[in-house]
Amino acid sequence: INWIVGTAAERVEMVASGKADIDCANTTATQGRMALVDFSSLIFLDGGGFLVKGTALQKFTDFSGKNIGVIAGTTTEARLDGALKQRLINANVTKVKDGNEGLAMLESGSIDAFASDKIKLIGLAAQAKDPKPLTILADDLSIEPLAFALPRGDSAMRLEVNRALTQVYIGGEIETIFNAHLGSLGRRSFGE
Repeated sequence: INWIVGTAAERVEMVASGKADIDCANTTATQGRMALVDFSSLIFLDGGGFLVKGTALQKFTDFSGKNIGVIAGTTTEARLDGALKQRLINANVTKVKDGNEGLAMLESGSIDAFASDKIKLIGLAAQAKDPKPLTILADDLSIEPLAFALPRGDSAMRLEVNRALTQVYIGGEIETIFNAHLGSLGRRSFGE
């Protein structure tokens, strides 16, 4: 197995070009990406949101005149831009290379908020130097249907991946996986 890293767009391009067989990261299944690759069944439904430090920012409309960090080239970047324009919020957007850079900038005060998938924000907050002042706002920026990117037109591979995913869910392995990675955040709610 060769592990690939990079942005979702870079990973999708690697699958589309045949340099990778599957992208098993937090990749949003978008129509634009579906033109390049196929996707497995959904593995997780997440939402885009905001990580902030302190209590000055409580909701999306508080961002006027503020500096928001976002990973360049992500669906979150595009959705943030659209939401700011739609709601006529004049905020500065700072593009970062990854979540670690966004967290460091938030902790140092060089940005006021960091936008990303909420599951990524939870992980970043957990690894922060001091997680106590960090909060994920209740406002959702977007809905993010996450799935594995697969080579376009390989229905046999897509079927095998979906069979394996189905087995993980119906066989109960999802409970072990969830508890190992997210259990400290509370009980899961899917399938109940």
